[in-house]
Amino acid sequence: MDLAVRAKELSLQLVQADSVVGSPGEAEIAKLIEKRLRNLPYFKKHPDHLFLQETSNDDRLRYNVIALALGEKAKSEDTLLILGHLDTVGIDDYQNLKEFAFDSPALKEKLKGLNFSEEIKKDVEDPNWLFGRGLLDMKAGLAAQILALEDIVANISEFSGNLVFLAECDEEDNSRGILSALPFIEELTKKHRLKLTGSINADYTAPRYTGDDSRYLYYGTVGKQLPAFYIVGKETHVGDPFAGLDPNFVASFLIKELNYNPEYCDIAADEVSTPPISLKLQDFKTFYTVQTNLSTQVYFNFAVHALNAEEIIALMKKAAEKAAREAEEVIQERFDRYCQLNRISKRKLDWQIRILSYQDIVNQAIKAKGPEFKKELEQKAEDLLKENLDLREYNLAMVQFVWKQLPDQSPAIVLYFGSMYYPAIALDREIPSHHKLIRAAEKAVDDLKVEEKYKMQKRFFFPYIADSSFLSLNDDEDSLKAYVENYPAHLKYQRTDFDLINRLSMPVINIGAYGKEAHQFLERLDAAYSFGVVPPLIQQTIKNFFEN
Repeated sequence: MDLAVRAKELSLQLVQADSVVGSPGEAEIAKLIEKRLRNLPYFKKHPDHLFLQETSNDDRLRYNVIALALGEKAKSEDTLLILGHLDTVGIDDYQNLKEFAFDSPALKEKLKGLNFSEEIKKDVEDPNWLFGRGLLDMKAGLAAQILALEDIVANISEFSGNLVFLAECDEEDNSRGILSALPFIEELTKKHRLKLTGSINADYTAPRYTGDDSRYLYYGTVGKQLPAFYIVGKETHVGDPFAGLDPNFVASFLIKELNYNPEYCDIAADEVSTPPISLKLQDFKTFYTVQTNLSTQVYFNFAVHALNAEEIIALMKKAAEKAAREAEEVIQERFDRYCQLNRISKRKLDWQIRILSYQDIVNQAIKAKGPEFKKELEQKAEDLLKENLDLREYNLAMVQFVWKQLPDQSPAIVLYFGSMYYPAIALDREIPSHHKLIRAAEKAVDDLKVEEKYKMQKRFFFPYIADSSFLSLNDDEDSLKAYVENYPAHLKYQRTDFDLINRLSMPVINIGAYGKEAHQFLERLDAAYSFGVVPPLIQQTIKNFFEN
């Protein structure tokens, strides 16, 4: 059967398997993939080369699928990792079309009756565009990786290299899949005396801007931090508003400073990251009163190209300082005007919002309560594990606990990292192992004459967060120390093994399906490119990699 036909068939089968992150289906699709591979002659002959690996330190049962293919044409330690994630985001955005979210043909028929823009109408009517949750992100890419593995093991006697295949879970949430898989893969490669010298991810690609018709190869991936701000004000009765400091008001200045602001873009290799954008804003009043709010939290997505944790902390403190001073000035101006209108004497409100880091308040708590507070903090970190909190909620709870120990409860903005760190990766052609992988991909584009039909662009930073971030690390010890000290969950909840990442360190490229509007109900896939180009391009890149 033609490779493109097989890719389409398998992709639609994978879409039909509801594997929303955190749902029972996330475990079931791993079993489905493992069963499919288990029926291949190679894995019948080598059953110990295929694994259904349960995730570690997880609050639910789910699995990775890991497979090893050892080439028989020539013995080599060189090994390529090919990976993709098997989970998807949820389907609430489909609203009354939820029941069709995983049925691509039926969904498309339903969409034909709805009112859309001309561009979307055109795609809905075009048989080349296929719709469905997870088809773009990233079951078409995962299907391409599965088929690459299947085709290689079908001709293993003609294969000179070694392949590790990984279908990982939990990519859309806390990356427990990849973080559980890496130590397993390290032991697997040690056992067989292999060396991981490159990796190919197949996460989705999309237009970078309106009117962009290019297709993309990425030689690396964007990183991510989640700077979070716990803002403490001073409560007051609404009848005396200027006697207090509303933390929601302060948060609005922080959002104004950071949101959509290109001044906070991270620029490296002549590529510009997306600007920060807020992901959550909340206060902590649980019922109505006429007392103003005491504290607020806001956190932001911060895309990373080159900045390290120390630099991001300094940058975010500077943003918080600017927001705090502006908020103070505006409150004073409005109070002065209020006094003028009421013909009463003006006075200086004298709010002085302090800018602190999580490590700052931990040190203050230790100073106030003594060294024994360290044990108290560890116990709190342990106790919070029993509450089944989301990672972001857990970090917030730790910050709130430490804050309550401080003698000085005056207004402050406390900066911390609200989620795990995803390192950025950018390949360097001057490094031989990097050059080898880049050359394999670029030669594959030439071999298959892809550019006769598509405009191909090569960029360094895959722009969407991906688990391939955990395949290499460029941060120094001081930077990692700054991150760990300001990431409360590192104590007990979630700890990334950076030493392991350094040991495995390998170059990574991304060759992915192409489409539009991932994570939205109009998520759709360009079938001609995603099935006709991506699967052979991945396989040709693998072939070239081991022939170099």
